[in-house]
Amino acid sequence: MKISRKITAVLTAAAVICSYVNVFAAPKDIPYSERVFVPSDEKTAEVNSAVDAFKKALEKENNWDGVTEEYNKLLDLYVETGTINNLANTEVIKLNCLMDSTYTPDEASASADATSRLAKDMRLAVKSALSSAYAERFKEYWGERRSAAIENITDTYDPTRSDFNKRYYEIVNNPNTSVSEKSGQAASLLVEIVEYGNKVAKEQYGMNRYIDRIYNGTGYTAEDAAHFIDTMQEYSNYVNKFRNYLSREVVTETVDESFSPEELEKKLAFVGKIDTKMGDAYKHMVENGLFFASENGNQSGQTAYYMFYGDGAIILSGKPSMRAAIHEFGHYFSSVTEDISKESCFAPNNGEFAEFDSQIFELLALDCYGDIYGADADKYIAENLLVLLNSAIYASASAMTELLIYFGEWNADTLRAAMENVYGSEWYLNNQLFTQIGNSIRYPLALVDALQVFDLYLKDKEAGYEKYYEIMSTDESTDETYNELNKRYGLVGAFDENALEVMTKATNNIFEHYFGIDYGTALDYFENKTYLGNVFPTSQKVSVNGNAPVTLYAYNSSGHNYIRIRDLAVLLAGTSAEFGVDWDEKTFTVNILSGVKYAPTGTEMSSIPQVETAGMKSSGTAHLTLDGQETGYASAIFVNGWNCYRLRGLSENNILPIDIDYDAQTNTVLITTR
Repeated sequence: MKISRKITAVLTAAAVICSYVNVFAAPKDIPYSERVFVPSDEKTAEVNSAVDAFKKALEKENNWDGVTEEYNKLLDLYVETGTINNLANTEVIKLNCLMDSTYTPDEASASADATSRLAKDMRLAVKSALSSAYAERFKEYWGERRSAAIENITDTYDPTRSDFNKRYYEIVNNPNTSVSEKSGQAASLLVEIVEYGNKVAKEQYGMNRYIDRIYNGTGYTAEDAAHFIDTMQEYSNYVNKFRNYLSREVVTETVDESFSPEELEKKLAFVGKIDTKMGDAYKHMVENGLFFASENGNQSGQTAYYMFYGDGAIILSGKPSMRAAIHEFGHYFSSVTEDISKESCFAPNNGEFAEFDSQIFELLALDCYGDIYGADADKYIAENLLVLLNSAIYASASAMTELLIYFGEWNADTLRAAMENVYGSEWYLNNQLFTQIGNSIRYPLALVDALQVFDLYLKDKEAGYEKYYEIMSTDESTDETYNELNKRYGLVGAFDENALEVMTKATNNIFEHYFGIDYGTALDYFENKTYLGNVFPTSQKVSVNGNAPVTLYAYNSSGHNYIRIRDLAVLLAGTSAEFGVDWDEKTFTVNILSGVKYAPTGTEMSSIPQVETAGMKSSGTAHLTLDGQETGYASAIFVNGWNCYRLRGLSENNILPIDIDYDAQTNTVLITTR
């Protein structure tokens, strides 16, 4: 997520009113702590004077040169005060997360409010050009979409919207109300928000629904978005097949990304191995104190953009993860490498590409996971890749909820019931439904492009980097829509009829590159829970407590031997680790009875025929208990009707009191009872 990437979160492209591009000098050598956080009285007076001068220039006849001169001065100030606003907002976020700041909350908030008012005055001054004698000349330079965006600048601050947000946070944070009460109150509030939004859309923009107003100017409609969301639901089934496979074969335990804020900053140094420009950006970030992280506050990751200074800052809170740091560095790198132009003001939003730079960087970073996680890199690649893909899928589901809310007829009771059915009783914690309508769709849209560029990178790194930088260097003053930008880049957009095919193909290539599996493998595993082609009978010599070795028959899957639990019970009979086995067919549970003499069934220690069925057709492998207590151990397969477990896993998870070693010279597994 970005804090006002180009001065304002809503308007992010520009007006060209002169024949040259005025690129701002970027005083990056000024440390963050020495930058201006509060608009001075002199700066405020300068803005007011510039607004007045521009309006007076518009009143004069045959004064186009004078108008453009004053307009450029206004844009310069707009960029500068907008940067002060972002710096102040950064301090507010830091204070909320108990980070050090030289400002009090009141001082930081007052600065943010002051610069917001100045920005509003300048926006309204620009809008006044459309009611002047120079309106047609401005429209010609701005273009149709930019002119429409400027025409839609709100004349006054909307107190109703502000009140909605205030009421929402009061509901969520009220310690004296129950979850049920909060759910009901939130439903009533959301009905009000929808009704008000639709009213504004009709009265001010001639549209039936507020969601149509949100999508206006993007180059697609709410109906297009709904079609794409259906595509994402199909894609989620595809991704789930890989998740199922990898959760059993690669990520067999909880992934822990807990690093201290200091460790996160140091580990980000890996970016220099991806590209020297990234290394330079990282060095600049560290030397200028532009990385703020705290384990306090809510889980959040943001990148602030300081246009006047030509860079930005990363702000992470709430036990930030390595993945969050990588994601935000993608945004940060974009902020320090772009040519900054005052043209990037006052135009329609192409924010659908706003998450591209972070998502593609998350993918590029996969090649460096060895530097970050060492021997555990594979499981972190699997987990974080799946998190990225599923984040986009979940965001599309949230976008569908928005569409359903704005397309439907609701009262508080029916809306509450619908939301609780989808999200549970605490559905109201999804604050985007209340405060950031229309944002959800942007994350999956960007993923469509990121997957294609990363697929190109895996085939040809140089070509992949070239495409990456081409998109990153997009002039945000462009009039092009999401669809038009995709066409320019030679990419398949989210609304193309081939979008699902392109996404699945790219995803398959990624998984095949990192894990050596393809869709067919994942599909078979998804249906059977084990890929039959990777499971085969084997045998292994085993010695218990130094006794003569015996042959233990097993199944091998992905290089690991899985043994029948009853065979192991026979091997350990009479030792301090002996155990009995109880099979409960009704609950599909294997229960290990410690210290109980095993009662053979006559099927133990027999040779194993070829694999005919493999998987979890019985869910018995999901329930391994020890003396009736759930073990949580799931490294198991169900083959030919047998529950089979990894021998080392039973030892390392302290399910059985045994230690495992291996004698390479004699090819013998050594079991020692404790």
